[in-house]
Amino acid sequence: SFTDTVMVISGKTILFIDPLYEEIDPKKVCRFVSVSDFLDDVCGPQALDQFYGFFGIDEGRLREGNLDGTLFWFPLRTKKSELSEVIYTTEKVTDVLESFKKEVGSEMLFLTSLENIELYKMVNGCWDIDSYVSIERSCAQNIREKRTEYKEKIKSIEKNMENDDQWITKCDPVWMKCIVTYNIEMNGIASRQEWLVINYFHAGKMDPEIMTLIRNRRSKYRPYIGIAARLDQPIPSGQIFCFLPLPFEDDSPTGLPVHINGFFALDSNRQHLKWPSHDQKLSKSHLENDMLWNVLMIQELLPIVYTELFETWQISPYLVQQFVSTFYQCVPRKANSKTLTSGVVQKINQYLMRSKIPCMESKRWVQMSDGYFAVFKDETCLEIQATVTKLFSACTDKVIRITGHEDLFEQWNCQEDLKQTNPKETRNLLRSNHRGYKDLEDCYKEHLLLYCCSDANLADLGGIELLPLQSGKYKVFQPKAKSQQETVYLCEHNELEILIGKEENLVLKRTSDYGDLLKELATSGRLNLYLFAYLICICFFLG
Repeated sequence: SFTDTVMVISGKTILFIDPLYEEIDPKKVCRFVSVSDFLDDVCGPQALDQFYGFFGIDEGRLREGNLDGTLFWFPLRTKKSELSEVIYTTEKVTDVLESFKKEVGSEMLFLTSLENIELYKMVNGCWDIDSYVSIERSCAQNIREKRTEYKEKIKSIEKNMENDDQWITKCDPVWMKCIVTYNIEMNGIASRQEWLVINYFHAGKMDPEIMTLIRNRRSKYRPYIGIAARLDQPIPSGQIFCFLPLPFEDDSPTGLPVHINGFFALDSNRQHLKWPSHDQKLSKSHLENDMLWNVLMIQELLPIVYTELFETWQISPYLVQQFVSTFYQCVPRKANSKTLTSGVVQKINQYLMRSKIPCMESKRWVQMSDGYFAVFKDETCLEIQATVTKLFSACTDKVIRITGHEDLFEQWNCQEDLKQTNPKETRNLLRSNHRGYKDLEDCYKEHLLLYCCSDANLADLGGIELLPLQSGKYKVFQPKAKSQQETVYLCEHNELEILIGKEENLVLKRTSDYGDLLKELATSGRLNLYLFAYLICICFFLG
């Protein structure tokens, strides 16, 4: 803190907070006095002169209690005191505000009354706005109404709990879900941020340990939990909020791609959550209430609101149409998980594997266990990828393409064998669904044959009609053991002259990757495709 005393003006009353009075007279740590008495009898009319003219403040409005808002005054500590030896100069405060400005867009995420923050700088005796963040006017009224409803419901629960501390188990949870846009100006540069924010007050069915702590009147634990996902671009690292953010860290303390908020128990300097050490976890020793509360908030309640984040995507056409990539950015990665949230990461990924997820191109929702992930090796060219994806879309209507987030497929596939558009599945699909590819143009059939053979399993082409004939038709690949009536020969261009009329059993050699593949298939000895030279040798031998 950079102050020893605080003055708050609200309505017609002034509150003075002076912790230094704790040992002298505890009753005077917090003192209330009317604005009129302060101006007339305590300090005189000039006491608040320095505020007049700024933000619409004047003596008349203060006396009448018509100030639009609440005024907080934090005088800077100019000399060492019993509270702190740190002295704050104008330069130090400027540094603090510069740090504050870097994350000003996040400051209001979990606050339910504040609508804008403005930082002023005095220039030539006048106050100029240096930076500000405010809720965009287009969504402000909707946010205001949701906030009011949220607070009123919680206030009702709190009131009933005064007479019945079990009341919280007899009512429904309270949710506030909103998409909020902030307009920001910093150092003369204007920008905007769009967030999906979910606040949650846990009620109804309750974990016994959580209920025991809530009933602890001394500690006043309350099950507030929330989550915020930035929609227009990923955040560098997920941070922890206790309504206001804890000091931001370069390395996320949670390892999550979202910000989390909660009524957490913090250490004395409000820098970190109280959390059990590794030894305490291993020994399963008794945890103090603050640590136990934080553990329960993270492990039991955070998964509830995190899953709701993804559920909200499913019921919002706007989210899935505009921010489908953000859906996957919000999925927690196991590789980034920290001790604090490792259990949450596991629960969320298990939930997603039982749920529907969106395809980034079609925007359709597909059950993960039923879908085919369009995941390809780096060496697979884009044209082939597009053809294979088109084939699966036409035949199954359950393609899941997560371009840019393929790491999630690897993460999920390690837990469960997921279906994907690999060469094996492509061959199986071609064998089972002839209508899906027989009418495709030749170039697309070339793509499919190249892809089907990209895993070098040439013997598994049996039953697939992708063997191109000189006549322009296609024949089914057959294993070598089949009848020789379906045998096809790969020949050079000059060999066609002696084989006129046999186009139904000939494949013309090509100079391309496709041609190289056909030659490899003809010399493999596993299929009903041979080099024309093979036929000459057979005839010579029989002759």
